[in-house]
Amino acid sequence: MMSIWKWVHARKEPVLLIVLGLTFLLTRVINLLLLPLFTDESIYIYWAKVIASTHAQWFISLTDGKPPLLIWMISFLLSIFPSDWYLLAGRLPSVAMGLIGCLATFKTGELLFSKRAGVISAILYIMSPMLLFYDRMALFDSSLTAMLITSVYFALRTGKTRKLRDGLLWWFFLGLAFLSKPTALVFLPLTVFAAFMTIPFKDTKKQLAKLG
Repeated sequence: MMSIWKWVHARKEPVLLIVLGLTFLLTRVINLLLLPLFTDESIYIYWAKVIASTHAQWFISLTDGKPPLLIWMISFLLSIFPSDWYLLAGRLPSVAMGLIGCLATFKTGELLFSKRAGVISAILYIMSPMLLFYDRMALFDSSLTAMLITSVYFALRTGKTRKLRDGLLWWFFLGLAFLSKPTALVFLPLTVFAAFMTIPFKDTKKQLAKLG
């Protein structure tokens, strides 16, 4: 075990990201089409096929109160893949979103604690049965999770660095979370709280002194 952590500390961050990304993809891509098509998946893929074939009705999912981000990604793949690859086109966006969520989990753990904590967090993400299920299905949950984790990461960075770029990325990924599932609204105040909690205490004290 000690040799593993020595290897982790010796490796540069891009190497760790590649290793974690490949490990994640192995767990998600192998037998991706093994599970049968679920009812909800068939509905979402049908909506995406309507968009891909007509190049219109981009907001067809709103007729059922569903956000359009996942439908747009599936429709893009349907326009590239052969017609009988519809299930693969439906599930690949969830795999891609899960990969983003895994890497964002590593970055968040590294930002808050250490590189070792980031690796452990990413491994737990990969091994989570619930995430393993949703990352292999054409459902909205994987994209919601990935966008929320990424927005939390940039919210934490915004509190630490107070750079406009981090703040814009925070709200950009939070907006994508809203386009993934409406329940992302619940997490809006939590990301704001996370940003304020990471502001250095001495800077907070100065700001309060100015207000006084």
